[in-house]
Amino acid sequence: VHAETVNVREPNPATFVGSGKLDEIRTIMQAYGANTLVIDTKLSGVQHRNLVNYFEPRLSNKKGDGEGGGVAVLDRFSLILTIFADRAQSKESKLQVELASIKHQRTRLINTDKQVTNERMRVGVGHTGGAGETQLELDRRLLMDKEKRIKQQLEAVSRTRHVTRSARESRGMPVVAIVGYTNSGKSALLNRLTGNTERESSNRLFASGDPNTRRATLPSGRTVLLVDTVGFISELPDIFDTCFLSTLEEVQDADII
Repeated sequence: VHAETVNVREPNPATFVGSGKLDEIRTIMQAYGANTLVIDTKLSGVQHRNLVNYFEPRLSNKKGDGEGGGVAVLDRFSLILTIFADRAQSKESKLQVELASIKHQRTRLINTDKQVTNERMRVGVGHTGGAGETQLELDRRLLMDKEKRIKQQLEAVSRTRHVTRSARESRGMPVVAIVGYTNSGKSALLNRLTGNTERESSNRLFASGDPNTRRATLPSGRTVLLVDTVGFISELPDIFDTCFLSTLEEVQDADII
């Protein structure tokens, strides 16, 4: 609805921008009736929490009619993650997005609750256990356990993909990987070269959530395999590395890029 560039000489460690800019943003959001704020940079867990705490009471619906809801604050990485989740179709891409989401959640864990959540029971007379886990420690452990399970599932999917790629290589057909930034026309090029429109081609980011392979016949009569890959984007954080693993493998094994 509204976009502007803000020059920030030194980010505020608490809210990224100063109080004056926060008031200005709130006024703009109120004028447009907006309930989502997107900041095109990385926010720390503290900054995200403080921004939500600032805008929530000032912009949330107060009528109690079920409309309007709360206020969403998204940084660059949260927005990319949301788009990835919306585009994911295959089991592998959904697992990759879930793994990236867990890694992102771990960066947002904040020690705001010192209450012990898992106190140990007394053992015998006059003996007590340790202090137990704080909420932060429990949340971190649960996320790490979930991350481990997803990585195991991705390893199984990766082994299956390697078998498929080996079978493809045994046919002896050259592999051509179409690589580039997201929304640069890779899928449109694939459709044009292969003569069909099965692969979605649209003017939006990450329209292709998974690599796609098709046969194409060159004017010489020789058959090649064209691979449409997941588009890259600048300033992508490390948490998204798994989302591009299959693309990087296709690029590594391609005869022509």
